[in-house]
Amino acid sequence: MPQDRPHHAHREPGDSPSRRQTYSARQVVAALWPYLLAAALYIAIGVAQPRFLLSWSEGIIFLLLVVWGVPELYRRRRRR
Repeated sequence: MPQDRPHHAHREPGDSPSRRQTYSARQVVAALWPYLLAAALYIAIGVAQPRFLLSWSEGIIFLLLVVWGVPELYRRRRRR
């Protein structure tokens, strides 16, 4: 009976493509909180200034500033 799966090159033990990296809860929260903060602020600004929500370019700039800028300012402040 022929194999249905193609033959693959030799792989080392534990080098399976289906192996998934596990993340701790702290790593997940650390990666997620800037996006949650950006979403909350964007909604709050949108309620106060509905025209802001209609501009996709301002939304992208806002997302980059909050997701990258706020954590960077936090890290700089902690180093002092």
